[in-house]
Parts: sequence; structure tokens; C-alpha cells
Amino acid sequence: MGKPLAALEVFSKSLEYMKEMVLEKIQEKYEDLVIKEERIHWIVTVPAIWDEFAKQFMREAAEKIYNYYLE
Repeated sequence: MGKPLAALEVFSKSLEYMKEMVLEKIQEKYEDLVIKEERIHWIVTVPAIWDEFAKQFMREAAEKIYNYYLE
């Protein structure tokens, strides 16, 4: 059986995977482009009907990989 992980870690890893896939696709499409990740403004949205706990949870998951405060 797999190693147990906290839900926050699972969501963070999922967001991190999506981030890496986006960067990879950009690099494939624009081979000569030098991608400076710090110049990318990432936007993660959540449904308006989510309660504050769920919104905060997703914010914390995103902050773990994007390394800055999200609004």
C-alpha cells in the first residue's frame, strides 16, 4: 500500500504537477524562449460556493509551491 499523505500535501503536489506540465508545454511550443518562472503570474481560482475553510485550504496548498501570498 502507498504512503499516507496529508490532504494539503496531495493538493500541493497536484498543483505542482500542473504547474510543471504548463511550463513544459510552453517550452515545447516556444523552444527558443527562455522562461523565467518568477515572471509568470499564476492564477488559481476556486468556486465561489466554497466555504472559507476550503478556500483557505486551497490557498495554503498553492502557497506551498508558488512561494508567495495569494489573494
